[in-house]
Amino acid sequence: KYKIKLSRLAKTGLVMALILILELGFLYGLSYLGSHGFSNAAASRVENPLQEAAGSARLRLLPVMASSITKSPIIGYGYGKTLSYDSFLPDRVSAANPNGTITNYRFEWGYLDIVLKIGLLGFLVYAAFIASIFRQGMKNFQFSIFHPSGDLPQGDNFQTLGILSGIIALLVLNITTPYLNHPLGVGFLILGFISFKRL
Repeated sequence: KYKIKLSRLAKTGLVMALILILELGFLYGLSYLGSHGFSNAAASRVENPLQEAAGSARLRLLPVMASSITKSPIIGYGYGKTLSYDSFLPDRVSAANPNGTITNYRFEWGYLDIVLKIGLLGFLVYAAFIASIFRQGMKNFQFSIFHPSGDLPQGDNFQTLGILSGIIALLVLNITTPYLNHPLGVGFLILGFISFKRL
C-alpha cells in the first residue's frame, strides 16, 4: 500500500518537475528572442532585472522580507503585516520621499509573501493542499485514449489537463507575483479541487 502511494507521489513529482522545466525553458526562450529585437523590455526583466526599475525595486525588497521572516519563521505575522523598503521607483521618488520608500502589505515575491504571512507551518499545509489537488487531477487524467478494457476513460481529459496546466502556471507565476495569496489564485485552486472530486 505504501509502495503504491510512494510510486504515485514520485510520478506526480516527476510530471510537475518536467512541466516546470518546460515552462522555464519557454520563458528563457522568450528572453532570447527578446534580446534579439522581439521585446527588449521583457528580456531585460528576465536576463538582468537591475536594468528595469520595477525589477530593481523587487530585488531591494528581498532582504527586507528575509529579515522579517527570520524573526517569526514558524507562524508568521498574519495577513495584515506591512513592510517598508526603499524602491527608488521614478513614480515614487519625490522631495518628501527621496528614496521612494514604499510601505505595503502585498509583496511580489509570492512564496516569501506566504511564509511571511502564515509562516513555514502554514506554508507546508498550503503546499500539501495544492499537492493533494494535483495528485487527484493526475489520478483522474488518463494517459491513454482507451483503457485496457477498451472502454472510454472516465472524466474529461481535456478539462483535467487544462486545470493541471493552470495550477503549474500559478506555481511558476507565484515566484514573482502573489497569485496564490490572491482571490484569483485561491479561487482557481478551489475550482480544481471541486472539479477533480466530481470527475
